Amino acid sequence: MFEIYPMDALWSLAGVPLILGLAIVALVQIHRSSHSAGTKILWSITVIVLPVVGSLVWFVFGTRRAAERAAD
Repeated sequence: MFEIYPMDALWSLAGVPLILGLAIVALVQIHRSSHSAGTKILWSITVIVLPVVGSLVWFVFGTRRAAERAAD
């Protein structure tokens, strides 16, 4: 009924820690950023609910805005 392919297991073993690590790094950076508390909560929820997309969006847009706020 179900077949297990070795490459599927390999991708699962490699993918889960990578996704988890990406989300953890994003959450730590969100916590350390200069954003307001409400913004940090929204970013954190986004990363927790959508770990891959939320983390990537944070690294592209969230860190840029945090850098701009620090420069002001």
